[in-house]
Amino acid sequence: MDATRIEDRVENLADSAATEIDSAAGEARDQAEGLTRQASATADQLYGQAREVYGQARERMRGAAATVAGTVEQQPLTALLVTGAVCGALGFLLARR
Repeated sequence: MDATRIEDRVENLADSAATEIDSAAGEARDQAEGLTRQASATADQLYGQAREVYGQARERMRGAAATVAGTVEQQPLTALLVTGAVCGALGFLLARR
């Protein structure tokens, strides 16, 4: 084999390798873009669900606060006794530490 034929074969192999590398890189890029889009959609969905759960929890807490406020207005002595009992129990538990 002469040098020219060897050089031609090496060039062909190099071109073939470059084409394969470009193809693999393109496929990897496409895969990465797809995964990024999927992750973004999932994050958006989770964000929406988190906002919904937060809103529900906030409404429930407002309802509970309104219930407690109504009970305290209707039965102030009972509320005072319950508060004293809870504070006494917490003081006892914290003092034992």
